[in-house]
Amino acid sequence: MLTCSVSANRNGFQLEIDFQARPDEVVAVVGPNGAGKTSLLRILAGLDAVETGIIRVDDEVWEDATRGVHVGPERRRVGYVPQAGLLFPHLSAVDNVSFGLPAPDRARATEWLERLGLESLAGSFPSELSGGQAQLVAFARALVLRPVLLLLDEPLASVDVGNRASIRRIIRRELQDNPGYRILVTHDPLEAASLADRVVVLDGGRIAQVGSIDDLRTHPVSEYVAELVGMNFYRGQASDNTISLAGGATLVSASVPDGPALATIHPRAVSLHIERPSGSPRNVWLGTIAGIEPSLDQVRVHVTGPIDIVAEVTRAGAAAFSEGGEVWVAVKASEVVGYPR
Repeated sequence: MLTCSVSANRNGFQLEIDFQARPDEVVAVVGPNGAGKTSLLRILAGLDAVETGIIRVDDEVWEDATRGVHVGPERRRVGYVPQAGLLFPHLSAVDNVSFGLPAPDRARATEWLERLGLESLAGSFPSELSGGQAQLVAFARALVLRPVLLLLDEPLASVDVGNRASIRRIIRRELQDNPGYRILVTHDPLEAASLADRVVVLDGGRIAQVGSIDDLRTHPVSEYVAELVGMNFYRGQASDNTISLAGGATLVSASVPDGPALATIHPRAVSLHIERPSGSPRNVWLGTIAGIEPSLDQVRVHVTGPIDIVAEVTRAGAAAFSEGGEVWVAVKASEVVGYPR
């Protein structure tokens, strides 16, 4: 088990972290800019000190501020892939991979380049590599050490969109095939969903939520988490399956316990109408279209009104709407997922 329970101050920014990770899982750390994600990785790698707390990996203590224990980064058996890889520009790909080994071993480095499909680029320098190729070289440089703890900071940030899916598949395969503790930082929910088993959400230097992507989607605890997983999110007070929101509006849910409540609505569960709809929807209100954003296969329509909401509609359906126009919103009670706050 990896245990990280630490407090650190970075130029007035306070980081308070307390979580555990198992060697049979990949953990993604997500959060808004400035949440402390990269600081956490640097602390785990031993690059930044802590004020209080402990870091333990299995039976080995890497950090214990009370006892004055600090194991330096060179003794932690950590593989660290920073943003954009940061390869040594004067070394070839194979020499970059070999660099971190106790003794240069170009044969072992070449094996890792072959494993990642980069054998033909062994003699190439970083300036001759694409963003995706450079990131895989940096990945190989971390894996060749057979680290106890593998840290990846935005592993796909420098990869162009066209190659991102193929690079993601390679990274996922290696994360699954190489034992040890594996923690990655990402801002992309698709990366978190495809690469990680569990997600740690940081906000303001503290852990806001921990769970799988499905947990976050089903029960987000904040607007940031809901936005991350693409859900509409509301806070209110529930009574008799009706949630009273700030401003006086209400949402009817099929089932929600009485008391302080949170609620989510998937954008695809929101229907939009030019005229007031008839039928069974329990939640119907008139709003104004504030924005229309095309995506790959759907269109996201932002509606303001008694309840602000985002709907996902087909491109054909979106043709009937225009920014500034009025629209009727309808949501079935069964699509309002309410849960205690």
